[in-house]
Amino acid sequence: SILNFYSTLIFGQNGNPVWQELINEKSWDKKKAMLTDEAWLDRARESWDNQFPHSTLNDTEGMLLRESESGFGPVGCTLAEYQREAGFNHTSDALAKWVLNNGQESVILKRSYPRDDDMLNRLLMDDNTLCNVSDSGAHGKMFCGAGYNVALLTEYVRERKFLTIERAIYMLTWRTAEFFGLHDRGLIKEGMVADIAVFNLEEIEMRPEKKIWDVYDGKGSRTYRYTRDAAPMRLTLVNGEPTFDRGEFTGRYPGEFIGPEVEGGAQMAIAAE
Repeated sequence: SILNFYSTLIFGQNGNPVWQELINEKSWDKKKAMLTDEAWLDRARESWDNQFPHSTLNDTEGMLLRESESGFGPVGCTLAEYQREAGFNHTSDALAKWVLNNGQESVILKRSYPRDDDMLNRLLMDDNTLCNVSDSGAHGKMFCGAGYNVALLTEYVRERKFLTIERAIYMLTWRTAEFFGLHDRGLIKEGMVADIAVFNLEEIEMRPEKKIWDVYDGKGSRTYRYTRDAAPMRLTLVNGEPTFDRGEFTGRYPGEFIGPEVEGGAQMAIAAE
């Protein structure tokens, strides 16, 4: 996952409250003061030493210094490598100096958990498994899983032939819709919502990740998000209307907010008072 120093819960979630204090302070000037304050640095070292033993923050060989807001650097090396090369005795001090030099929007990429292919194979064949569940739309700066629906089709269907195309599509559509109570979509069937993607399995790929600055920040400027180029789909229908046709946006917005449909919901309703 991706870690920046403007807004994240990662330090708190990993039992490091002092570094979380830095994140929670929204003023960069105040953050810079904290990063040079000996009292805070002492507390930060102690907090780092006492974070959860299983924390991924302890894996400094797996923390890639990926992007610098200021351009100061270094980037392209791990936090452990930077600590050794810069001569810091403590990881917290090394990180503090790197953030101070590079800015709060600088990015560290944490190494993913090891992939267990045997477990993944068993899960993909389990009827209780939900596929295509991602919170990438809610975390544009963290990039949580965008594109892995395409990877399911390319790796497990086309290349490894572990799944049939029918099962993979079922897992990506009706299985998920049914679980979340979206009973009016997920199948190509008369009377159901026509949310349909048309593609050629030989043409699609999970495209490389990229960073684009197209998100309004509410202050008259723009901020960034991570995304990928289209797989591509040949045609995308929403409510039966084409939104993308051969890669071109049609200018239509037929989508609607949706929620689960509960059978007998009216009978289950009770007065709030």
